[in-house]
Amino acid sequence: NPAKSAATISFVAATSGDVSIRLFDLKGSTVWQKQTRVAAGTNSILLDQLANIPNGIYILQWFDGLKPQQVKLVVNH
Repeated sequence: NPAKSAATISFVAATSGDVSIRLFDLKGSTVWQKQTRVAAGTNSILLDQLANIPNGIYILQWFDGLKPQQVKLVVNH
């Protein structure tokens, strides 16, 4: 952090299944989202679409069906 054109998130999923990933600005507007499938255990997901996102501070949130997790992400090209 900060990210330029890509970032990777790593997390542990309790079970395999779909994960919803969302990047939203500080006003709460979604600027990017993705649905992907993960395996139980440690997962890493590449976010390679950040070059199209304006510079700023965002909240990156992912939800594996059990509980949402989130981190602050700074995009600075």
